[in-house]
Amino acid sequence: MGLDYSTAEFLLACAKEEPLGLMLILDHQNVYMTRREAGQIYSWVKVRLQPQGFADDFFRAISGPEVVFLDRTRHEGAEFVHDLNQPTSNQPEADV
Repeated sequence: MGLDYSTAEFLLACAKEEPLGLMLILDHQNVYMTRREAGQIYSWVKVRLQPQGFADDFFRAISGPEVVFLDRTRHEGAEFVHDLNQPTSNQPEADV
């Protein structure tokens, strides 16, 4: 999963319309854009994105400090750890 130029452009347009507030990101998103595209993003939000790097700073720039990450391990520093293939502690198990 990752952040490409078109998605970044869309999210920026949404953020201009209304503050995004708290964002829950599923796993750290890789940057999938060229250096030229990353340079265009920099001109808009002053965040340097590295192709194949993480897009964490971009998400913080458009939503503020309220960005948290959910992943199945803490390997990349996720604040919330959960395997989404499993029920949460407050979620009833589905009847099969």
